[in-house]
Amino acid sequence: MKIDPGSGEGRVQRVAVFGLAYPSSVLADAIDPYRHQRLHESMPKLREVLASEAAALRPLLRPLAERVEGSRIDPRWYWAAPMLLDQLAGVDVMGLIEDEFTRVWSSDSGGVSGSQSLDASLELIEDVLTGRTPLGKRPRDLVAILTRMAVGGLGVCALRALATTVSMSPQSASPQLQRAAAEAAWGLRSMFNRPEATFVVRGKSSRRPQARPYWREVLGYCCDGALQGVLDEYMSLLREQPEEPGDTTHELPQRIGRSVRTTAELRALRVEVDVVNIASSQPVGRLFTRKTLSSRFAAAFGAAMTEEAAGIHPEVVRRTFNSPFWPWVLVTTSVGQEGLDFHRYCHSVVHWNIPATPVELEQREGRVQRYKSHAVRRNLAAKHGVAAAKESDPWMHLFRLGEAEHPTADIGDFVPEWVFPGPFVTERHIPTPPFSRDGVRFEQVRRARVYYRMMLGQPNPDELVAVLMENMPEAMARELVEELRLDLRPRPIGRSAPAHIEGPPSA
Repeated sequence: MKIDPGSGEGRVQRVAVFGLAYPSSVLADAIDPYRHQRLHESMPKLREVLASEAAALRPLLRPLAERVEGSRIDPRWYWAAPMLLDQLAGVDVMGLIEDEFTRVWSSDSGGVSGSQSLDASLELIEDVLTGRTPLGKRPRDLVAILTRMAVGGLGVCALRALATTVSMSPQSASPQLQRAAAEAAWGLRSMFNRPEATFVVRGKSSRRPQARPYWREVLGYCCDGALQGVLDEYMSLLREQPEEPGDTTHELPQRIGRSVRTTAELRALRVEVDVVNIASSQPVGRLFTRKTLSSRFAAAFGAAMTEEAAGIHPEVVRRTFNSPFWPWVLVTTSVGQEGLDFHRYCHSVVHWNIPATPVELEQREGRVQRYKSHAVRRNLAAKHGVAAAKESDPWMHLFRLGEAEHPTADIGDFVPEWVFPGPFVTERHIPTPPFSRDGVRFEQVRRARVYYRMMLGQPNPDELVAVLMENMPEAMARELVEELRLDLRPRPIGRSAPAHIEGPPSA
């Protein structure tokens, strides 16, 4: 976070930020945010998780008692303890920081004070780890803070989620895996440094603003928002569909770490709006005034610009929208209605205008009705979320449970990755006034879609749809759709061929 590097207090708080982003392998391995849920088979409250994991953490801190010198409370324990725990476990912490993390921490877009500030912070870390600088008395809330850091810390959560993607224990994580976790955590740190994020995090606290260091507010916010679950879900999606270039499997964690950092570091976008001048004295030519706003919560797909008027590639906007971070609203023209995926964290489509044909309607809504879409994952989590947490890879196990529940579904292999029943669906919003021309037009397109599905694959389908709409009731068309539906599923292994193949007779 942004701290004044000149003051002594600023130096302490600045290094505390490095501690928040440090991916401690000991904390990631010893503390399990899902442990309480596995034991009690119910969704626990945060205080229950913290209480049970604090009991597991206390024995780990006992060997550090010999590092205490003096009776004055020393806040450096907050960032030093995770590093000292790794050092006791045989990790070359200083070598890891100098060889792997420094390149991540020095290439910053979130407002680090500079190389001089970084060097001073690394010097302090080295002095503490080598024992040249003694530590004072441990703070009374050290166990509570470290427990929160193990449950919701940026670096620890990233390391734990990355270890899950490659099916290994965090304790045996390689330096490359820890660097990938540090890169993801540093991107999250940059995101929390944004003014909008600072306002949200500070505004959530009931304490007086600036009452305690911002990094502690961020830590509490991440615990309350279940950052571990967010990263577990997001990285499981990136594991199947990586967005960074590369082919080899051993590079997958680095590619995932870069993806998280890239999406979290998206700069504010420039939005131009027209403000209506309602004063009657305004000339006719000045009915609108063009103003420029900045936004991270909504973005335009295609010609997005940053606040500094730098262009943003549409692919960057698509990737950030497909993440759990901002932007959360995407505005697009027909450019975004074909061949693109917006389904990872979106299940609502607002049609600004009415599509002209049923093909366009399905193309638009098909952007969010995709493989492992948001609505499907929400239904799976609502049904099997508690049971899935029993496994080391909850999201992979979640889809296995969904497949086992419907082994002979009518739509075969589309369950559960494409379709899974539940309370959540892909939402369609059409803001048309009642009795308007657009309302009538949408009703025509909606009806035409039923007939169009009957004519799929036929020559001149548009003309045939028009004829059928004039002469065939919609109820009859829906029945024929079911009767004439083609069954293209492969024959199950070990079963005899069906007596007939569903579908219309050949020409």
